Amino acid sequence: MNHGHFLLVEDTPSDIDLALAVIKSLDMPLGVHVCHDGQEAIDRLVAREGEAVATDLPNFIVTDLKMPRVDGLRLIEVLRSSPKTMHIPTVVFSSSSQRRDIERAYGLGANAYCIKPMDFDAYSRTLGTLVRFWGDCIQVY
Repeated sequence: MNHGHFLLVEDTPSDIDLALAVIKSLDMPLGVHVCHDGQEAIDRLVAREGEAVATDLPNFIVTDLKMPRVDGLRLIEVLRSSPKTMHIPTVVFSSSSQRRDIERAYGLGANAYCIKPMDFDAYSRTLGTLVRFWGDCIQVY
């Protein structure tokens, strides 16, 4: 089964490298595109008028929270405001465990909020589980 692709929005080069290694180890037919902050993701997915610009929208999005230019919270807000992107499952994968960040992410429409473990094995398990779950979900758009 073709799993399509997902968008990883992450600004830290070492976290990008680690995430890509974990994804590769899953051996899933799932592509990944990387954006280095929320603005790059918005530019890739949403036109100024709120219409989708990408012809091949991702099956899901995994985003960091704290990033320069546009953070993960603003990214979720923009995605949810466009009829073309409002349905894309969006998961926050952040080192922040602050209650206000978690509540705000869910309030804006995040589908899940996962705290990045600092331990390599736990990080790999958590990200692997997240990607497997959302990669296997049936997409209706």
